[in-house]
Amino acid sequence: CVVTVLQVLGLKKCQFCFSEKMLLIDAILGVAATAYSGFLLTQAAGVPLWNTAVLPVLWLASGLACAFGLVEALAASGKLDVATPKWLGQGANITHIAEAFIIFAFVQVALAGTPGAVKGAHALLSGDAAALFWGGAVGLGIVIPMIIGFFMKKNHGALMVGGLLAIVGALCLRSAVLFAGFFDPILF
Repeated sequence: CVVTVLQVLGLKKCQFCFSEKMLLIDAILGVAATAYSGFLLTQAAGVPLWNTAVLPVLWLASGLACAFGLVEALAASGKLDVATPKWLGQGANITHIAEAFIIFAFVQVALAGTPGAVKGAHALLSGDAAALFWGGAVGLGIVIPMIIGFFMKKNHGALMVGGLLAIVGALCLRSAVLFAGFFDPILF
């Protein structure tokens, strides 16, 4: 993020800053930062919902859906400097489907886990975080962007909204998972 901000703010005249090599470095840094935040949460031993190997994978899928959403919104608004890839919509839909399966796996692992993990899963499914989870992460972040992607491929305004909703959905997913994580003290 810092590298990208520096590129945009102060290095507009630097040709290497926007070269394919630098964009690859940006992508690697983005994936590393996203995976790191997922792995970091798994180390919270007192929060069983987060203490699963599925969480970093979920964070990566959510981040990828967010990236597709941003590119879709930029492409639909005409802000991309390059031609829109023909596989963009299909790639976004495949990412949303994969994210949905990973969310399912995350919830299933939690439901089969410790009492604290089960409590967190119930908070996601029908508790305090349910509206954010179902309405934000699943509805706004996966279902609506997929419907727009399948049925409104030629409507640039709808595609831009779908891309922005994918970003909002990713933020809702992360918030819901964080809010649903209950501290379960470890007693010796």
